[in-house]
Amino acid sequence: AVGYWVYDATNPYTGTIDDAGAVWVFSGGASGGGPALIAPSGAAATSFSTGYAWKMEGASSNAYVGYDTAPAGDLDADGTDDLAITTYRASSYLVYGPLDTTGASYTTSDADATFSGLKYAVEPAGDVDADGYDDIWVGSDSLYLFSGTPR
Repeated sequence: AVGYWVYDATNPYTGTIDDAGAVWVFSGGASGGGPALIAPSGAAATSFSTGYAWKMEGASSNAYVGYDTAPAGDLDADGTDDLAITTYRASSYLVYGPLDTTGASYTTSDADATFSGLKYAVEPAGDVDADGYDDIWVGSDSLYLFSGTPR
């Protein structure tokens, strides 16, 4: 997953949503290859506007979605990996896999879980509490461990 937290999203009804942020997922090829993405400093977000398998944008201005992204492991033990996304200001989001990889676009209101007030960084933790479900670390002003559970 690639996050670009200062991306300007577009709402078809209201126009540009400044600094909404976005996260793109690109699928690898059957031989393990995939798109080689190189985004030099200051590159336009349109570099990622085609060829993605899945995309999530911030739903409001200054949401800064995509400040950090991480594979979350399999938090609900359904056999597919999940995706964790943070913002710079307000929340973190969890999207359970499998993702709809047909080029679909979503907003943060479509996330499966929202952790309000937790932001900045997210990392997979493995199964720290040995309950059979992967866990994730979310860093904000402190470090929090969220234990995976069945849905």
